Amino acid sequence: MLGDVDVNNTGAAPPVWLGTLPWMEQAACVGHDPELWFPDGHGRHDAETREARAICATCAVQAECLQLALVRGERYGIWGGVAAGER
Repeated sequence: MLGDVDVNNTGAAPPVWLGTLPWMEQAACVGHDPELWFPDGHGRHDAETREARAICATCAVQAECLQLALVRGERYGIWGGVAAGER
């Protein structure tokens, strides 16, 4: 689907860790409430999901974000505009 996106922008195989990667500084979500990407299903779930996806749609590093979620096996949240149940 995305091909081989280099989540580290180094040409090396992506490591699996919870730290910050250089490309994350370019993410459209920087400065927004992280809770938008982890809707809890209580009341504002649909609105939060739409808002998070709209922000992701403008993001220059959306593909890297989604690839990171796939590599790490993220089971929760919206990563690269894609919810857990869709990955």
